[in-house]
Amino acid sequence: MDLEKQTAEITTGEGTIRFDGTIKKLAQEIPDDVPEFKKGRIEGCTFQNLVETQSWTIVLKELPEDAASAYHKELKARGFESQIITIGEKGGTVTAEKGNFSVAFMGGEGNGSLSVVVNKKQ
Repeated sequence: MDLEKQTAEITTGEGTIRFDGTIKKLAQEIPDDVPEFKKGRIEGCTFQNLVETQSWTIVLKELPEDAASAYHKELKARGFESQIITIGEKGGTVTAEKGNFSVAFMGGEGNGSLSVVVNKKQ
């Protein structure tokens, strides 16, 4: 853990989990089909590289109230199949799948997260 560099890493027999608070855009390793997040600001990412999955959980700030519905439209335009959609006045949740990966957006009151999980076994 390096508080000055805003990073932390844990390695076990199952894989590696790393947080980097300096990340300000989607990681290059995220599948190209995942739309770039254009609403709000990225403030860090937790990356997990485990035996069966690889995932990114991105911290989001300064989200507008329409962030969930706007991202849902972008996912649909890229061919994602929605699994869960809950959109309220000040935020919402969208979970969608495409091929061997899934995307989950949760946000409200200006803050949120975007998770991308790739299943290595498919």
